[in-house]
Amino acid sequence: MRSDQRAYAIHALRAFPALLDLFPVRNAPGQSARLIGISLITSQTAPYHLSDFFLFGRTGDMGAFWSMPLDTLNMADVGTQHMAATTFEKYTEFYPERYLMTEYLRRMTGVRPEYSIRGWLATLANRLIVIDYAQLDLYWPKYWPHEERPDLQLGASRLLDTPLTFLDWLHLQAIGEAMYDSCDVIDKLNPQSKPPMRVSDLVPGNES
Repeated sequence: MRSDQRAYAIHALRAFPALLDLFPVRNAPGQSARLIGISLITSQTAPYHLSDFFLFGRTGDMGAFWSMPLDTLNMADVGTQHMAATTFEKYTEFYPERYLMTEYLRRMTGVRPEYSIRGWLATLANRLIVIDYAQLDLYWPKYWPHEERPDLQLGASRLLDTPLTFLDWLHLQAIGEAMYDSCDVIDKLNPQSKPPMRVSDLVPGNES
């Protein structure tokens, strides 16, 4: 995560290993598990534009993604070419997000990926998971100082108002009968009280 951002819904992170188990990579040489990114600034139509705000994955895959060669482009030349671009491909050619993604794929496959939406959608389908950034309650004061999701913070809302997010639901698919741990305790709580946990707190083998 960027150093100028903060995630308040940090309990969502506990569901991420389950995401990796539930959605293994497909046709992804060099990669052991998917990388999890966020929707904010990840583009559907600008190929290989994966948001660099947040990334989660296994240590080896993360190390490989961020070990790109140094970009030695001259910024003045980049600006000139950017302003003169007449195609979408040329306009996004020097975007850092595109450089990170295409360099990673080049090192994993030995071939620089062809610039196409088809290739990008295949990468999304086979190598990546993208979650809605709101589910992390990502706070970015630089541009969006007034956006927040306080309902996703642990203890920020009444038990009665605690939402079940997609990540909570997905976590249930991976933890088996651990989902029943602490249910009896929560059943007896006052609905106006603050929740002591979220679904994503439940892990296999947790008896408390």
